Amino acid sequence: MPRARPRLVRDLLDQAPGIRQELKRGFDIVFSSLVFGPPFPVAAGDCHRHQAGFAGPVFYFSERAGKKGRAFRCFKFRAMVCDAERQRAGLMHRNEGAGVLFKIAGDPRVTRLGRFLRKHSLDELPQFFNVLRGDMSVVGPRPLLASDVRDSRLAYQRVLAVPPASPAYGRCRGVRIPPPAATSR
Repeated sequence: MPRARPRLVRDLLDQAPGIRQELKRGFDIVFSSLVFGPPFPVAAGDCHRHQAGFAGPVFYFSERAGKKGRAFRCFKFRAMVCDAERQRAGLMHRNEGAGVLFKIAGDPRVTRLGRFLRKHSLDELPQFFNVLRGDMSVVGPRPLLASDVRDSRLAYQRVLAVPPASPAYGRCRGVRIPPPAATSR
């Protein structure tokens, strides 16, 4: 049974339909400023120091689909080798993901530092920059690859109805989001 909100808050939210979005955006800005602010330069410097033995940049950028399918550039710390996208085709036979999601247990493209970053969801810290820009939200579905959404757009309509979110927040709270193919029936 849902918890009842105080009448004043419920009435205020019901009377002003845009206020929910404004409050959520305000929360996104404050929360991501706190997370992205002080700890980010330390984490970026540490990643740069450890990444020195690997070729390629510290940051990884990928095109993701946001609200209503709008493409945006998603920021992450690099956790894989530089040519990971090119190696993906040769690993498709090991895909364990549902639908268009590509996932391999013990992915050989992940670097040693990348395993640590992923285990502690630190590779997703730069996504709070996307939250500050308004491309993503702190709470919501995982941002999907734009190419995956183009391939099967109808299966993702419910997911694309809201802004995507940083998966790190959900993982910290123990939330596992099922693939859209399972949730959009």
